[in-house]
Amino acid sequence: MTFVEVRPILLKNCTASCHDGQSNSLDEFVFKDDRGDLYERLLAPLPATVPAACQNRSLVVPGKPDRSLLVAMIEKPDRPRGDCAERMPHRCPERRSCVTPGDVKTIRVWIEAGAPVGEAARR
Repeated sequence: MTFVEVRPILLKNCTASCHDGQSNSLDEFVFKDDRGDLYERLLAPLPATVPAACQNRSLVVPGKPDRSLLVAMIEKPDRPRGDCAERMPHRCPERRSCVTPGDVKTIRVWIEAGAPVGEAARR
């Protein structure tokens, strides 16, 4: 499993919902990959525009899905988010679809494997 399999899940659930750089998202984290640096941004600390409880955390901690904020944000409501934000996509399941259990599992397995990028994602 590599970022090649994970990228479409993020684009479908995050970019299409809110984090496209043009919506009224509360933070500046953008999931579209027009600059080709989405993978690197997932592993970097979040920008200062996110809520204080989220700052200095990374969305993805390779090898540690339970420490990865991305996993906490998309799993069921009983998953601790550290007062960072509500479950994503925003207002799921009331107003939009949540990330499917299969897609959550794909992301977890990818992170657990060390979040490999894969050669196709580098092109």
